Amino acid sequence: MPRGKVTMKNDYYAILKLNRNKIRCMKTNEIKAEIKKSYRCLAMRWHPDKNPDNQEEATIRFQEISNAYEVLVDDKKRQIYNIDSCDTSSDRWYHMPMKCEKCEKTLPDLVTFLQHGNRHRYTSKA
Repeated sequence: MPRGKVTMKNDYYAILKLNRNKIRCMKTNEIKAEIKKSYRCLAMRWHPDKNPDNQEEATIRFQEISNAYEVLVDDKKRQIYNIDSCDTSSDRWYHMPMKCEKCEKTLPDLVTFLQHGNRHRYTSKA
């Protein structure tokens, strides 16, 4: 998959007719169920055997649907896809989970580090 802005051609959420923002707010098991539901519906519709009059287009669509499903149903592949499919580095934060317990605990440390560097940990107040 090429890096850079997602186009309709390689936007796996659009291929599976899924709302990226809605998916982002779901729990992992709900995400997988929604992806599988959409995949099954579209795979049945575009399977080449179900489209004998238009097998060429059906084959292409079925392959796109299968590729999208393979990436989006796997948690790690989906996470990588979400990050790599952004146009700019600032957009990457938009596709990150909205709430992360680990991030909430470490975010203040990161902000302090970025503002002051590492010296706040090693300076002694005497």
